[in-house]
Amino acid sequence: MPRISVLISVALILLLSKTAHAVAQAPAAEMEPSSTAESGDDDRPNVLVIVTDQQNRQTLGCMEGRKVKTPALDQLAAEGVLFRSGYCNDPICSPSRFSMLSGVYPTEVGAFLNHVRPREEVPLLSDLLGAAGFSTAAIGKVDFPDPDNPHGFDDVYLHYSYLNTNWSHWYPWFLRRAEEMGVSSDLSVIGRRSGGSTEVDVLCLTNPFPDELTPEAWITEQSLKLMKRAKEDDKPFFINANYFAPHHPFGPVKRYLDMYKREEIELPPNFMDQEMIPAGTQSKRYGAWDEDDWRKVLHHYYAFVSQVDHHIGKLLSGMEELGLADNTLVFFVSDHGDMAGEFRSMTKGQPFEGSIGIPFILRWPERVEGGKVLDAPVSLIDIAPTILEAIGEPIPERFRGSSLLDLIAGEQDPAEREVYVVDVRKNPFLLIVLREGDWKLSAIGHGGGRHRYRLVNLREDPHEVTDRVKDPAAADTLKLMREKLLAFWERESAFVPRPLPKPTYTGKKSLPYKD
Repeated sequence: MPRISVLISVALILLLSKTAHAVAQAPAAEMEPSSTAESGDDDRPNVLVIVTDQQNRQTLGCMEGRKVKTPALDQLAAEGVLFRSGYCNDPICSPSRFSMLSGVYPTEVGAFLNHVRPREEVPLLSDLLGAAGFSTAAIGKVDFPDPDNPHGFDDVYLHYSYLNTNWSHWYPWFLRRAEEMGVSSDLSVIGRRSGGSTEVDVLCLTNPFPDELTPEAWITEQSLKLMKRAKEDDKPFFINANYFAPHHPFGPVKRYLDMYKREEIELPPNFMDQEMIPAGTQSKRYGAWDEDDWRKVLHHYYAFVSQVDHHIGKLLSGMEELGLADNTLVFFVSDHGDMAGEFRSMTKGQPFEGSIGIPFILRWPERVEGGKVLDAPVSLIDIAPTILEAIGEPIPERFRGSSLLDLIAGEQDPAEREVYVVDVRKNPFLLIVLREGDWKLSAIGHGGGRHRYRLVNLREDPHEVTDRVKDPAAADTLKLMREKLLAFWERESAFVPRPLPKPTYTGKKSLPYKD
């Protein structure tokens, strides 16, 4: 054999051997990088997923449900698609966020409670996009159960609660920045700030520090810094920016409180007398509040919404100044809602629209025409498949959601869409909700493995005042939806261990300064 042929044969053998080794070492097929990522001609969109915490969907000004001032988010909706029926898949923080990142329900990803480690064998969106060549980062209240585990993200900047000092990369940044600005960094001036309290004066705080020192400012700054770095590295980015606001305790900077007159704040249409409130709410916890108390709480809540809106506006304008806005797919959502006075109740973990309904906006200037408003139900598990389709990656068969691009393009029948919400904190479950068309069926845990149903027609009864379970005219609808709901639970219950695993986060860990 001539020398040149021998050399070619040896080279081919080495190449095949190297390729076989690489395949053997690679993750599952769904995590392999795309050919686009390897070609050097990468025009795929960047991805920015902005998540607030505990935001009632009616607090968007463009939803016209409450008179809350959100000019930045209203503009984002005008430039993109506003989904008026957005839902979380679990109305508590960690399960909701891991469900969004995994494309499956919290039962399947294993995030049953706050601060419970998800199943390692279920890849997250950070794993999939990292394998596809994206620079990935999670910033703010991402609710990771272990601050030392990045869950597939290249960069992680954590901040867990209000102005807390533990499990926070914001706090050492705050100390340095306060010293540079010549202002006090003494957090004790805030006083009590327990998120679990039902005392109005503990829930309603005023942040005495400059707006530039808030966690919202820090999250925006870090996000823009990472965008700039990705641009310099000529890599597409996936940034998950997670703002604590407007989660309780509600502690806005005074300038945002000044945007509202407390006496003009309207109580929600389904704010009603205690004896009229349907079963399943937590209204009795707040039974001692009078209407002035409710207006004070809503005042602080709305101001906190306006505060986070301001900083999201700075994030979006900063991205535009970097020349990245047109080719960036942006999602804006919340991890769950807040009852915010509906049925005289607050916070989350309930089957009503205030708790499970979330703001939901998509913007992608290069691909999606702006100014659309859609009423079809969508949920957080639809985000991952939408992103993967947008960047040209295959959508794993295990995903339980579906891409929203066909729906936006008018190529999917809205009547075909179903949304499920599940919370398993009580045996066998605390709640399951099915939203289909105009109807919503809830199964609410009632102790001892029992549950009760509640059926409402949201088109006729958007405030959920009338239960139709015993209405003969709704009997066929109830039967069909109950069959679907029970089939859903039969599948999902197989993933739920009993007893549930215990949370791993203790809240004692201090994190170092990260620039």
